[in-house]
Amino acid sequence: MADLPRVRPPSQKAQKFAQRFIETGNGTQAALDAGYAKRNRRNAARRATKLLKIPFIQRMIADANSRALLRAGATKEETIRDLRCVAFADIADAFDENGKLRPFSEMPERIRRAIAGVEVEELFEGHGEDREQVGVVRKVRLSDKNAALDKLAKILALYAPEKHELEHRGFTLEQLVPKRSSLDERLVPSKEEPQDG
Repeated sequence: MADLPRVRPPSQKAQKFAQRFIETGNGTQAALDAGYAKRNRRNAARRATKLLKIPFIQRMIADANSRALLRAGATKEETIRDLRCVAFADIADAFDENGKLRPFSEMPERIRRAIAGVEVEELFEGHGEDREQVGVVRKVRLSDKNAALDKLAKILALYAPEKHELEHRGFTLEQLVPKRSSLDERLVPSKEEPQDG
């Protein structure tokens, strides 16, 4: 029977990094707090990228996230649904056909989930006993649509990897993105090539 490779237990530094990442969600800061790359944010960011690829650290983070979701009673699907409500909210759905703000009970749920706040101001005319309410101003503020779109794009992996992420994978940006002149050479036929016609 072949000997199994010995798995080295994670260092206290690595465990501290994982714990700080769980608490802050910031890899660079977690690396600095754990004692990696003191006072050098760039090196700390690189170290964080490497540490976040270690299976033990990934498990610690996943376990902590799962426990937090269970405690909160939230699911990934609910979170994505709420982000979707904010990202694709149409403020017009908060108003009726006459332009009046609908009561919350009549608003579509997707709009209620996208509302960050409502301010109500009562308008009066007159003074003392002659004071009379003449109107109400309601201001509806939706949650940040751009932030929700950005979070959804990250969840769906719609963004290209950052330059420092590519470098950690052994590539440079120049290797992955051809220079304009080399791209032009591939797109524009040379004079030696026969033209269809």
